[in-house]
Amino acid sequence: MKSRREVDPLPRLRKTLGEHYKNKREHYGLDHPDFYDSDLQNLFSDSPEYAKNLPAARFVRHDQA
Repeated sequence: MKSRREVDPLPRLRKTLGEHYKNKREHYGLDHPDFYDSDLQNLFSDSPEYAKNLPAARFVRHDQA
């Protein structure tokens, strides 16, 4: 069964994804390549070349459905 409980409601979040992953790497002592970074940067980019992509919020909502 899928839980609908919100762990960190979006309106309360005050840090960037970059800060989140930096803190996780520091906390867990992870020393590995940042193989997801380029995908995340493309997904959440405001660069004109990605302007036709789905907005990140819509992508996340679609992925949760």
